[in-house]
Amino acid sequence: MKRSSDTSRLYAVIGLTLLSAIVTFAHASRADNRDQAKAHFKEGMAAIKGENYPAALTAFEKSYKLAPKAALLFNIAMCEKALYRYVDSITSFRRFLVESGDKIKPELEAQSQQAVQEMMTLIGTLKLMDAPDDAEVFVDGKSIGKTPFKEGVLLDPGQHSVRVEANGFKPMTTDVTVASGAEIPLRAKLAKVTAWIRVECSTEGAAVKLDGEAVGACPFEGEVEPGMHEVVVAGPDMERFDRRVDVKPGDSVTVSVGTGGAQEEGPEIDSGPSGLKIAGIVATALGVGAAGMGVAFNVKGIKDQEKANEAPADSTERSELNDDIKMDKTMMIVGYAAAGALVVTGVVLLVIDSKKGDESETVAVRPALGGLAITF
Repeated sequence: MKRSSDTSRLYAVIGLTLLSAIVTFAHASRADNRDQAKAHFKEGMAAIKGENYPAALTAFEKSYKLAPKAALLFNIAMCEKALYRYVDSITSFRRFLVESGDKIKPELEAQSQQAVQEMMTLIGTLKLMDAPDDAEVFVDGKSIGKTPFKEGVLLDPGQHSVRVEANGFKPMTTDVTVASGAEIPLRAKLAKVTAWIRVECSTEGAAVKLDGEAVGACPFEGEVEPGMHEVVVAGPDMERFDRRVDVKPGDSVTVSVGTGGAQEEGPEIDSGPSGLKIAGIVATALGVGAAGMGVAFNVKGIKDQEKANEAPADSTERSELNDDIKMDKTMMIVGYAAAGALVVTGVVLLVIDSKKGDESETVAVRPALGGLAITF
């Protein structure tokens, strides 16, 4: 159809225009970056001639960030070496060798390798022992990676602050003094962060199970690892209590159990909407949207019908409008049908959720020394 083909051409023109604008902007941005990188490079070379290595290093790093050319890493490494930042210089030389690949000049490759070998004799190596896997290591406040370190932690000569952190463990911080060529062993066995659970019952002597294991009679108090734990309490004069409790690192959580799980004093915990409730709300909202779509196509169909009645019989315009009317009716039926199905589904899910909520026990909290008390 002529109108459809015209619309397609319009969309194609708009798409090509946008694509052209994006490509033009990208080229302009890259050209601007190259110009700035070149300016920073010249600043760095001028600073080297004046033996102002801190300024030269800053300029070369800015240049590399804008235009990451491998050759700049050689200049960066040389500046770091001149500033006695041997570990950083070794890292930069190694990056230079890797990023240069086969294009590296033999003399620069030899010079880089020789510089690395010389500096390796000037630095020390920190050997971390007993550290948990995936622990993050900080040296002088800067993260240097996560355990394990295959060749140890390389450190420049002098005194350094070392901090080791890992999820579920207490962090460790210590100072180390490094001498050239020395290997410093550091035991980094971190202490686990624990938590406490206390179970109180209306029925004295009720049996308490924690994570499936019998731990004694109520009241019970014990040290646990942070995370989810299953608390089961059973006694002759009470309903069986079975709940999962999330204990945060360092927390002390008190679980109070009544004879029938009745609510005790304290503000109610808002655990947020359930999955069924969310699904019901989403389905209902989609149903409303589908109904809106049906109404929109119904209105469009009426307007297209009016235009078709005014168009000459057997004309191309009238034929096109009749096709649009058929499509409008189809989309209207689809919209109304989808709306009905989604709204019914949403209402059913909300009803099921409300009934489920009526059957569940109320969860409440009350103050506890050193942590959060949960009352079920």
